[in-house]
Amino acid sequence: MAKVKKQCNICGNLDYLTKDHVPPQCCDNRGNVNFYRLFDQNINPKKKPGQFQRGIYFETICARCNNTLLGEEYDPSLGDFQDMLIEAVGKCSTLSDTISITCNINKMCRAVIGHLLAALPFYFDGEIETELRKFFLDRSEDNINQQYLHFWINNEKRVAMARNIGIAADPIFDGAIISLLKFPGAAFMLCNKKVDDNFVDLFDYTSKDIEEEKEVIINLNSIYSKNGEARVTEWPLIVDDNRLFVIPQEIKDKTLFSTFLDV
Repeated sequence: MAKVKKQCNICGNLDYLTKDHVPPQCCDNRGNVNFYRLFDQNINPKKKPGQFQRGIYFETICARCNNTLLGEEYDPSLGDFQDMLIEAVGKCSTLSDTISITCNINKMCRAVIGHLLAALPFYFDGEIETELRKFFLDRSEDNINQQYLHFWINNEKRVAMARNIGIAADPIFDGAIISLLKFPGAAFMLCNKKVDDNFVDLFDYTSKDIEEEKEVIINLNSIYSKNGEARVTEWPLIVDDNRLFVIPQEIKDKTLFSTFLDV
């Protein structure tokens, strides 16, 4: 079947779309991957996982956004951050230890936002998507309006992603809209609320200078929430009596992008 032009999830241009690895291949997304869709194991624990070959990817962005902007300019900073983080955590001995990592913060954050944009299976013209695109494409933007980019240490060798999930009836997240990107070592959550003092908000470090490097201070105890809950791969999208999840109508039947994945 001949390919047709579609709107790129990042720039919005009509073009032939390419496959973007989410997370990028430099962040351990290379081999065969078994995955479970969002809440599959809660609804049907016996359901067999699906599988990606040669890493998780979404055919949603044009070649320029994928190769030139993400692949060549921004992803290397995210890969370097992951490598330094894993090395630093390996040297820690107690949860009270603090890690200091110097990184290109502005490029790293754009890599995260770019892959979150790519992880929708179609072009979506919503308010939050407009803000994400503005940050990614404008090199002089230093944050995203009314959003926090929370970071914590992910000590599990698994990957998880979700987009635009609402959490209600929860004492911490009540009313928050979140998007997740997790892979070995690092976990990122875009959220419209500051929900936990143990988080690092990466937008506290970003600036208008795309080339600027910053020293990011990370507490090892960020693997736990402020109420002592372990941030396992699925956290905070864990089904219990305290959380009610709200998935927008336009994406609720397209759940592949909101998955828990075993690597």
